[in-house]
Amino acid sequence: MPLECDGDWVWALDDAFSVYLAYLAEALETSSAAEAPWVRDLVEHAQRASVLADHAMIIEPDSEGQRLVIREAAARAREAATQRGDVIRAQLRDWTFHAFDDLPVSAGISRTGDAVELARVLEVAAALEGMLDGTLPPRAIYQRWFVGTGSGWATIEMLDP
Repeated sequence: MPLECDGDWVWALDDAFSVYLAYLAEALETSSAAEAPWVRDLVEHAQRASVLADHAMIIEPDSEGQRLVIREAAARAREAATQRGDVIRAQLRDWTFHAFDDLPVSAGISRTGDAVELARVLEVAAALEGMLDGTLPPRAIYQRWFVGTGSGWATIEMLDP
């Protein structure tokens, strides 16, 4: 699934993408700016993308203040993922968002077995952090990073730069 920030795209395996976005949504909900309309919109977008596998996540901070709030939430999302570790299928099925008819995160499935492994979720976290900080590794113009596989960062060919 595509994750976009500041006009750059990273593709992620859908289950790791979904789990990370669920953590990000929860971190944003408890952020210092949680009541701001733009944060509420971002939370809704992250929740939707975490339960519906065909949704991209687009993050476009309008100011450095917004970027800071998102970056802090991303750090808290990473910490929550690290504390929890691998997310087994039973936990995925129980992890729902009421606003989306209690659909489970990642449709309650893992693409690689019985769990969405922490290492795969942290690859997605690193991709968002890299986009927010402007520190993504260089890549060819017709390539995008692909993360969340557990095999490290890879590139995929794109038809449109």
